Amino acid sequence: MRHRRFDLPGSSTVPTRRADPPAIRPEAFVEAETRLALVMGNGRYRDMPLANPIRDAEDIAWGLEGLGFSVRLLKDAALAPMQEALVAFADAVDEAGPEAVAVVYYAGHGVQMEGTNFLIPVSAEITAARHLATRALPLETLARELGRRSRKATVIVLDACRDRLVGDESQDVSATQGMVRSRLPRPTQLVYSTAAMASAQDGWGGHSPFALALMEEMPSLLVPGTRIQDVFDTVASKVSLWTGEAQTVAVYREGVLPPLTLTAEDEARRQAWSRRPYRLGRRQIARRAAAAAAILALLTAVVLWISAYPETRTGLMLRAGLLDRTQYDFACAPPWDETSDRYGLTRRDWCLSLSNDAIVGRVTAAGLWQRAVEPGFAEGDPKALALKAMAADEQGRAPGHDEAARARLLAEAGALARRAAATDLPRGRLLGWMLGDRLAGLDFNLGALLADLDMAGARGVLLAKLLRQSTARNVAGMTGSAHGADPTAGVEAALVEADALDPSGETAYGAAQLYRSGSAFTGGAVQIPRYRAWLRRAARAGVPAAAAEWLVRAQSDPDLRLSASERRDLMAVAAKADDPPGLYWQAMLRVERDGLDAAAALGAEPTATLFRRSAEAGYPDAIQLFIEAALRPGAGRSPDMAEAVTWLRRAVAAGNRRAAERLATLLAYGAHGSDGAALVSPDPAAARDLVERPEWRYEPWALGLLADLLRYGPIPGRDPARAFALWRFIEQRMPDPRIAIRAKTELDRAWTETSLAQSAAADHAFASGAADAPVTVTAFVAADCSGCHRFLYDVLRPAIVAFAPAKVRFELRPVWHDDDPGAFEAALVAACAARPEDRFRLFVALTNAQADWVPLTTTPGRLAAFGRAIAGLSGAPDDPARCLADEAARVSLTRQRDAVRALPIAVTPMVFVGGAAGDTEQAEPLRRLIASQLPP
Repeated sequence: MRHRRFDLPGSSTVPTRRADPPAIRPEAFVEAETRLALVMGNGRYRDMPLANPIRDAEDIAWGLEGLGFSVRLLKDAALAPMQEALVAFADAVDEAGPEAVAVVYYAGHGVQMEGTNFLIPVSAEITAARHLATRALPLETLARELGRRSRKATVIVLDACRDRLVGDESQDVSATQGMVRSRLPRPTQLVYSTAAMASAQDGWGGHSPFALALMEEMPSLLVPGTRIQDVFDTVASKVSLWTGEAQTVAVYREGVLPPLTLTAEDEARRQAWSRRPYRLGRRQIARRAAAAAAILALLTAVVLWISAYPETRTGLMLRAGLLDRTQYDFACAPPWDETSDRYGLTRRDWCLSLSNDAIVGRVTAAGLWQRAVEPGFAEGDPKALALKAMAADEQGRAPGHDEAARARLLAEAGALARRAAATDLPRGRLLGWMLGDRLAGLDFNLGALLADLDMAGARGVLLAKLLRQSTARNVAGMTGSAHGADPTAGVEAALVEADALDPSGETAYGAAQLYRSGSAFTGGAVQIPRYRAWLRRAARAGVPAAAAEWLVRAQSDPDLRLSASERRDLMAVAAKADDPPGLYWQAMLRVERDGLDAAAALGAEPTATLFRRSAEAGYPDAIQLFIEAALRPGAGRSPDMAEAVTWLRRAVAAGNRRAAERLATLLAYGAHGSDGAALVSPDPAAARDLVERPEWRYEPWALGLLADLLRYGPIPGRDPARAFALWRFIEQRMPDPRIAIRAKTELDRAWTETSLAQSAAADHAFASGAADAPVTVTAFVAADCSGCHRFLYDVLRPAIVAFAPAKVRFELRPVWHDDDPGAFEAALVAACAARPEDRFRLFVALTNAQADWVPLTTTPGRLAAFGRAIAGLSGAPDDPARCLADEAARVSLTRQRDAVRALPIAVTPMVFVGGAAGDTEQAEPLRRLIASQLPP
């Protein structure tokens, strides 16, 4: 098993703000407090095993023992052993008294549900949220056991994931909500290796990042004045730095956790720490390596030339003046674009480019990889070595590799990059840290990183300067020394310095893209004012891409608006390029010169050819012209939807969000001509695939369309609960008022539909159509209502005829006033029928015959009229009088009627399709509303 050794703070990879402690005198110490620890590691899970928790737990336990703790170690435990160990540990801590220090460390799977954290035993089978209470160990239980007595310090460390359990729709809550009812005694520190709702990395090379950082910092607890909380603050900083802020340690603290009470025995532990059995310390390794190097120096000199890498021999010969230096240009200074090297790259590429992938792409596009890079690599050219490293890294990060192939490519990239770092190529110093698996493997020293970045930056590599500023900002943020500082001040200064040496404007355009992207260099935030300033500077310097971008942005950004003369000047600059934007603006210059409109421009040559070449190459504005032309109806013809869809797909492939919205809408609902003929057939599955693509899945329009598909799309894919969750999210958090209003409407409909379902008199339903039909139409009708007869015959009847019973279920719900016995009696008579469809027909017949019984004032008279109205109908009772005595029907129908008061019903008749209110006056609007809720 691989282990990383522990060491003293003096050789830590993270700078410390504390001064070196004074020499320690054993006689200065008093009796030490009792130190107790419970360490649990679970890795052998059946479904998702973890590689490192057992090694983490073993080494954490080893480290705690070295600090004088009495440690109970539990490995791959089921729930019962974990509970028993916790109870026994809590009893031991209570017996130790108020001066005890208690530490609990857990490594393994964890989950967060409704604000409560659970530790998962290895044998637990948890397939639903309800299983957690009986099959996992709640953090609250641990807190309750340790919260019975006060003590010097209590530390709980959870090196586990805190993912929300699938199906948990709770909002973000306090990470310590599960401990509210069982507060731990002050001082207490609860340490999560990752933030709430996040996954902790299992690690690389034998340990999780958190465990390795904790093991390296443990010995500092033996240094006088080092508080327990100081150690975990440093651990948090290391984990964030090592993982590139992908994993953030969360620390929750009540009170101040003091230093350990150190004794002469602790001083002996501190001095002997690196000599402890089980592993060597870094200082010992360094001393032994130095001694070995001295002994072998002479032998190394003899074999150096034979065993050296080709680039090493090239470097030695260059320094000795044995090679032509003009063939190996490593300078980072103007002129940036005067000459290209054998790989088709200029000084600008090697020194000012912020993208390694772009450099590799240029060489590959020029077809120089086999003709130049491979021979150069064999000859020992440092540039070829750097290109090979960058290419291997790009391939390793590309999707489609299995884990073994990815690891192999990244390892190769890292090895090549470290070789490049040892050459005279300025960018090589940077690559040694950026590429491969070096940082991922935690082979990391902050001081060495900053030194290499400083060296590469001093030699003119812009990317190194930006990385240096970003790294310094991150470290300052973790140590709390960056409060109130401008996070981009150093980056801006580096860009200004580089731009001053580059009058072409290319560096300025690169700076604009940097601020627009919200990259890590700019603090992760989009900097719009600085983006605009750098874009103007680049465009005015004559960069065609910047001019084209400004022209497009001016249409929607008031701060970039242009006068007519400025627009003409920028169009001339943009048109200088022969790339897709340049072709488009060449055509636009002709449009303005010849006074053409859009339709005429696509029919005039060579303007039309320029537009088409630009569109076929993927330029969004050119594609949009062809989309609009296809959608525009001509004389005697409908829009050419097939052509429009073809161009929309091209625009989507180019990343155009507006085109994605239009295409997804077309695919979801289809399109019809003025004559009703289908122009585009619906394809809801393709629409859903489109809206769930990562690049725009969180756009408001995509969320809204996905909710529509989940609620009203094809039956097998419907998920009303998820649709309502999306609408709730949109209503609460989306700034677009149109989509938010639609979401509120859908939530209101969902509430109404749920209320209707819950209030239904299931045993006395008046219904026509299948019970499992995807759409339910619910009509509230009073049998004596003057307008209800017309509604049933002129509005509801055509809808019933138009839709198959398997698709739409129609329900009638009788309503009446308490002082109106006739309408209630009619409902009771209809309810006598055994089948829902018979009840439906009887109630419709009684309502249609209202003129015969409404004027009657006695129950016997009305019953006789009822009998005449329903005579011969299926399910009609032989004796309507007995229906009035059905107490179950009375209670059920009355309860259903009373539920109306909670619904938005003012008058009868009233009709709902699902939860949406429908038209009671005209048949066609009701038919359209029903059709809108059926699958496309």
